[in-house]
Amino acid sequence: MALSGDARNPIEPGRTAEVTFAGSGFSLAGLLIPGYLLMLPTLGVFRFWQLTAKRRYYWSRTFIDGDALEYTGNAVQLLIGFLLALVVFIPTAGIYFWIGTLDQDPQYAGYLIVAAVLYFLAGYAEYRARRFRFTRTLWRGLRFSQSGSAWAYAVRRLLWSIGVLATAGLAYPFMRIDLFRYAWNNTQYGDRSFRFTGKWHLLIGAVLPVALLFAVLSAAGVFVAIESGVDWNRPSNAELTIVAGAAFILLTLTFLFGRARVTSRLYSAVEIGNAGLSVRVSAARLVGQAILYAILLTVAGFLALLLIGIASKTIEARAAGLDHTDISAILSIGWWQLGALGLGYLAILGVLSLLGEAILALGFWKAVARGTRINNADDLLSVRRGKAEESAVIGEGLADALNVGAY
Repeated sequence: MALSGDARNPIEPGRTAEVTFAGSGFSLAGLLIPGYLLMLPTLGVFRFWQLTAKRRYYWSRTFIDGDALEYTGNAVQLLIGFLLALVVFIPTAGIYFWIGTLDQDPQYAGYLIVAAVLYFLAGYAEYRARRFRFTRTLWRGLRFSQSGSAWAYAVRRLLWSIGVLATAGLAYPFMRIDLFRYAWNNTQYGDRSFRFTGKWHLLIGAVLPVALLFAVLSAAGVFVAIESGVDWNRPSNAELTIVAGAAFILLTLTFLFGRARVTSRLYSAVEIGNAGLSVRVSAARLVGQAILYAILLTVAGFLALLLIGIASKTIEARAAGLDHTDISAILSIGWWQLGALGLGYLAILGVLSLLGEAILALGFWKAVARGTRINNADDLLSVRRGKAEESAVIGEGLADALNVGAY
């Protein structure tokens, strides 16, 4: 079984245009690190300027048929959207804490209702954020846009999610296709609309083999563990640790393989006019990125533990030479330690975010971009100007607050 995604497109190709990406993890890290440092003195407000700079980095280094994308959004729009989202979340947080004062049974029902509302809002925010980004994306001077209803998308997403839970995941391919179709059938470039031609069975062949392989190998792993006499009640059991590690690696490989196939098949069914996409995402490339991420994460973890050890020894050395009756001196060590722990915690979060951005997020963008071709690309030369930039920013603010959407 080849570690690559499938590519299908019914359009007869004319001239094929390539998509390229000119960025690198090092250059992205050079952009992100100063932004992380500036977030501390600005109490996190600078993140909106960093996010804008990051999007411009991605867009400006993505070339379609030799011409780069352009991002026209700005940080003030993101900040306003986030402030508007707080109008929704502050009352929600108040309700959440109020539920905590109720009896146990009403608490469970209240938490379930709040979770359902937040999940529904996440679907709304996801669609609105997609519209925000598309209406601020230009290619060859022409703007993308998105129509459709974010409320309708959120309702679809919620109902499909209930169906996925009721069928133990079997309805997921149908959910993914339906939501993908709704989003792309309501997407435009200039005066021309995209269309999604994929059918209900498009993802069955991509998802089912992966799901069956994972189920069979997982069951085999459990069987071997039981036959080997693994004591499931002892978390420190070496055999159990090995089984858990193997299961995690298997789950990761299965996810990456499935992600490559699903992404390839979905985007290869997207057309616009007489032009169409042909996408082939390499799962081997995604696996390589995951391995690099794991290696660098391990190195970063080792260095973090080393620094923590050095800091602990320093504190012990300072404490050993102090007069224990001098309360102010003892408190000074405590405040210093507290500050060091706080900065260390922020540094760890920054490193995790940096590695995720520079390796996994950027790596996936590059894999999709470099695996994409546009068949009959000359048909796009006849596209004319479409809608203007959308003014609404609430959707992007909700997406930011709920941590949904991408890039």
